[in-house]
Amino acid sequence: MTTEYHYLSGGISASEADRSSASRRNSQQQNSPSDTFDATDPQMIPAVLGPNNTRISAQTASDWDIRATWRPPAIPFDTTLFRYIIFWLIGFFALATLSLFSNDTSPFIIKTIYSTLIVLGVLYPVLIALPAARNFSAIPYLLFFAISATSFLGVTETMTGFHVISSNPAVYGLSFYGASLAYHVYLRSLTVSTAVTSANPLLLFTGPIATSAGLIKYSSLKRRLIHYFPYALIGFFFFKIVGAPLGNFFWMIDCTNILTSLQFAAIFEMFVYFNFAGLSLIVYAVCGIIGLKIPLNFQQPFSARNIIEFWRGWHISLSTVLKTLFYTPTRKAFGGTTALFIVYVSSAFWHGVAINFVIWGIFHAVCFWLTIKLLKSDWRLLTTILMVFAIVYGRMLFVDSDTERLLAKMTFDSTFPAQISEAKIPTIAYISLAMASTLVFLEFALAKQRLFRQRTYKYLRTNISQILILAATILLIQSDGGASYAVYGQR
Repeated sequence: MTTEYHYLSGGISASEADRSSASRRNSQQQNSPSDTFDATDPQMIPAVLGPNNTRISAQTASDWDIRATWRPPAIPFDTTLFRYIIFWLIGFFALATLSLFSNDTSPFIIKTIYSTLIVLGVLYPVLIALPAARNFSAIPYLLFFAISATSFLGVTETMTGFHVISSNPAVYGLSFYGASLAYHVYLRSLTVSTAVTSANPLLLFTGPIATSAGLIKYSSLKRRLIHYFPYALIGFFFFKIVGAPLGNFFWMIDCTNILTSLQFAAIFEMFVYFNFAGLSLIVYAVCGIIGLKIPLNFQQPFSARNIIEFWRGWHISLSTVLKTLFYTPTRKAFGGTTALFIVYVSSAFWHGVAINFVIWGIFHAVCFWLTIKLLKSDWRLLTTILMVFAIVYGRMLFVDSDTERLLAKMTFDSTFPAQISEAKIPTIAYISLAMASTLVFLEFALAKQRLFRQRTYKYLRTNISQILILAATILLIQSDGGASYAVYGQR
């Protein structure tokens, strides 16, 4: 009598299994080498290891389904988070490269590591782990005004546009990552990916504020290079060739003559624009090339026809945060005019706690309000004139944190300053000033033309423009650098 047993997977008898094995062996001897090993034949398995590594016989092994091998459970892997971490590393090395063209000698490596540890090791775990932190409505505003508190306490300096360095590496990038975390906590959209993006070294260095960042999924590296590299070239040209030499005019800050003060304000406005927009374009390009899409922080602001349009194209990421945190909720409760003043005063305190910023915030709020009234009356030419006045006079208020000197300027002193006749300004500074003035004029005068209409610097991304920019960069790169630092990246 034949003893029968069953395989776990098939349920066939031993005799049937023997006949099947013999048939397979005959077939393999005809079609394959004689030493072919059949893992499904118990007779061809002299011994195997069983549970706890015990040695078992072939007959016992035949009771098991040796075809069904055990595999460890798959561990879920967040490829999106991994890519954001890679972006952080690339941003770190990109910042190291960019610092070679900057005269900022601060230890950015230590500062970057400090900021990353604070964001990912302290703030993010606390904001995520504590339900009270997520539900406490004041948390976003505490994060946003954290930089104001450090300014008030003297830990950080005011952000006037001049070169300032904090001696405390723990507050490096606080203005940017504080606003970014505040924005995401308010919208309840804070994730580990957004936290890693907020701590990206490039964004800590000069912004923009990480209000949104997504992966570019459907574009090859070649296509990304073709699209984004022109932005990098434009950004470097803005920052190093056009903006930096304007630093040779900084001595004019000491002049209290109203005409000289306004002249300096106009020059400093162009310096801030080409410096900040240039660095923002470089960051935009680097992030785009590696596959991370961030907002374009500047969109040809001088193509505007009134101060409202101007602010829509200037430091867009900060405008987004201000609108979300302050304008929208305040407008619902108190109306548009009150919301407008709160927005500008909040923006002033974000830049620093000082008298000149308070005056600047109120001044711009009034100009914004007047523009709304003039537009309702269809006096568009007056809104353009008001915009020019608001930009230049507003920059004069913004740049000077010396209250006594600022008040002297506001009295419209007409005394001719002796410093002008004694000043020795290098030729490269005048070349830079001519290029800056030309670019601003083109943005304004040709705003409705095809290459200017979308306000994405398309007129500078044409082939002929790229060749001219590259040639100018090569010719002027060795000239006196002037002020090669990030105007918004020192705290």
